[in-house]
Amino acid sequence: MMQRKELRGGAALTILPADQFKTSRITINFILPSDRQSATAFALLPSLLERCYAGCPDMTLLSRKLASLYGANLSADTSVQGENRVVSISICGIKEQYALHG
Repeated sequence: MMQRKELRGGAALTILPADQFKTSRITINFILPSDRQSATAFALLPSLLERCYAGCPDMTLLSRKLASLYGANLSADTSVQGENRVVSISICGIKEQYALHG
């Protein structure tokens, strides 16, 4: 059964339990007003997010980190919905009970 919890600042957490699967997915959606000034930056943001972050400054280190997490998958995307731009970041990996040593 879906659970939704309102957080601060207009953010919400939605949990959709699915015990029948061996993987879990976490997705973060940023819903932002769409305007001409930020269109290019938001279009490039998913590519940047898929390639590096402060703890893994290049794709090689990020790929190694994901591989060490049993082949976890990181993806980012952007879309326009009405007057808003939605930037989505997802990570998918196996559930703890299926990993070696939990």
